[in-house]
Amino acid sequence: MSKSLSKSFIDAVMPKGSIWAPKTGGFFEALLNGIADSFEAIRLKLAELADIRNAKKTTVLDELERDTGVSFNPNLTEAERRAALDSRINAIDNTGSRQELEIALQKAGFDVFVYSNSPAVDPSRFLNDYLLVAGDEFSFAGEDDAFAGVFVENELVVNGDIVFNSLAFSFVAGGEFSFAGEDDAFAAANVLIQQLFTYLLPSDPTAWPFVFFVGGAATFAPDGSLITIENVDIDDTRRIELREIILKYKPAFTWGMLKVNFI
Repeated sequence: MSKSLSKSFIDAVMPKGSIWAPKTGGFFEALLNGIADSFEAIRLKLAELADIRNAKKTTVLDELERDTGVSFNPNLTEAERRAALDSRINAIDNTGSRQELEIALQKAGFDVFVYSNSPAVDPSRFLNDYLLVAGDEFSFAGEDDAFAGVFVENELVVNGDIVFNSLAFSFVAGGEFSFAGEDDAFAAANVLIQQLFTYLLPSDPTAWPFVFFVGGAATFAPDGSLITIENVDIDDTRRIELREIILKYKPAFTWGMLKVNFI
């Protein structure tokens, strides 16, 4: 059995002479081994300090997450938490490139790719995805599950969520009881409704190159322009984390479109 580092240290500093040579299996050897074991436990605990801010090895994962502003997500495994934390701690001073954003997202555990819109095409073609399209196996008249409608509108990442308040009125012009002489008719707001600001994709072709895409595998035309991008399933509890990484890396003047199904 190999000796611990602490036992080797004790043996090395023992005085010279046969009197200090412990008998194998004797009391003195047992005493030295006990001292070495005590020192070794302390040494190993102190050695953990070297990796206390290393997301991959730290023994205080919860504390390090709080220290770096990462919210605890009970839906993630420890390995996923460490990967996300490592991505946050070791973020580089990036140049805003597509490659750096893609590496940061993948390092955090998101199985996605980042695509530039170059040569530029109208990004609105990727905004909506449909559950059924012409030619699919179940897309025919009489099929109970067949319908013509938008399945998902892919999310845009431009800035952080912008929330504004709007008024909801008890009565509006043209309402059933909103007319002169009606006792219950009055013009007043009865509640404030919080809404998220909705971004609209630019229609000007000169702005299209500033839209990039985050999603699954893609197909390209011969000139390198995007034809299709697959949607990727991501746990809805990681939506904020995904957006935070994108907002941290992307240039302020660019727009990101998420080809993502949050489930």
